[in-house]
Amino acid sequence: MQQRLPERLDPVSLIRNRRQLAGRLSTARMARLTPRLEEQDVELEVELDFGTSEAGTRYIAGRIRGELRLRCERCLEPLRFPVDLDFRLALIESEALADRIPEEFEPLVYAGEPLSLSDLIEDELLLALPMFAVHADEAGCGARQAQSEPEQVAGQRDNPFAVLEKLKRDE
Repeated sequence: MQQRLPERLDPVSLIRNRRQLAGRLSTARMARLTPRLEEQDVELEVELDFGTSEAGTRYIAGRIRGELRLRCERCLEPLRFPVDLDFRLALIESEALADRIPEEFEPLVYAGEPLSLSDLIEDELLLALPMFAVHADEAGCGARQAQSEPEQVAGQRDNPFAVLEKLKRDE
């Protein structure tokens, strides 16, 4: 196992040699992910296992651990998003072969070029992120607190039609 992960991978060679890689990877180079993050340079722990299943499927099994800071779409405040993600990818030559891989794997079309590790991890993170990042509890969300305050004030205000009701009674 090593601490520094390579930027480019030759998965076929790594699978052939049954290699395992482990280390830290920064989100700073993940251009599709960083716009959704409050903090762009976060270190994540990544473990990768390269091998061949008993059925002959070449695979990359991975684990990503860490914490991202997203932006709550209700209150626009930072939102902690713990990452605890496992994935299993089967290397296939074309999308037409995706139907033939076992169910425990997701397809990864591999054309023979070295893979970008950052792109691979970024794809998995994007799939794991919620469609809309919001605080799970109302107490942690500033927008929920701001919404509840005017409702309380509105309940204390006089009814604007009370004047009309008084005029009607005076007649």
